[in-house]
Amino acid sequence: MKSALVHKGSITIRGDRIVLQPFKTTDAFFMFKNWANDSDVTRYMTWFPHESIQETESVIAHWIDNYSKADFYQWAIFLQEIDEPIGSIGVVQLNEENNSCELGYCIGKSFWHQGYTSESLKIVINYLFEQVGFKMI
Repeated sequence: MKSALVHKGSITIRGDRIVLQPFKTTDAFFMFKNWANDSDVTRYMTWFPHESIQETESVIAHWIDNYSKADFYQWAIFLQEIDEPIGSIGVVQLNEENNSCELGYCIGKSFWHQGYTSESLKIVINYLFEQVGFKMI
């Protein structure tokens, strides 16, 4: 069965308070500072807290290398009024056979309980359903 998905990749998408955009190498400092090195943030992640900014830079470099693939979805979460990423969200599993995917996200502890993750999820879910054609997330 041929997939009905129309992959568009990690384009910049906006919500009321949130901007989701592809990571840049210059985001490594803020990713490390805001969430990647925090054991509370990473407690339920599939990866351990980063011990150095070089580890964060390596992850971002890997993501940047994959942005050329139309079926790669990974975004930095920005507040519209702050010019630094506060978290990340992306597709962590993709199944072309049944047009489904699984999302993963994390956000800096100082940004918890303010609705930023919920808004980011809504933005990504709408994009993946309406623009890409996923049937199940």
